[in-house]
Amino acid sequence: MNNEISIWNGYPVHGDIKELDRIIESEGIITLDKDDIVSLLAAEGESHVTSGVNANLGEAFNEAVNALPGKVDKVEELLIDFRFGNRQPKM
Repeated sequence: MNNEISIWNGYPVHGDIKELDRIIESEGIITLDKDDIVSLLAAEGESHVTSGVNANLGEAFNEAVNALPGKVDKVEELLIDFRFGNRQPKM
């Protein structure tokens, strides 16, 4: 995981902040906007961005969770963005 701290919209974030821009720019069934992300970043604690890439959605999710610097049971808030090509993801 890229653990470098960058500033996104005034908030310190560990990881690739370009992923946050991709979330805002993407369109989907449920579209997240800048306010959605800012509300999470404004919460107390550290913010981390991870991602997982795999043809199997469950494996991609596990990749992203395993890239976190701590245990998932320590996560207080989580934002998930699923992106895929022209095929339905496999669970």
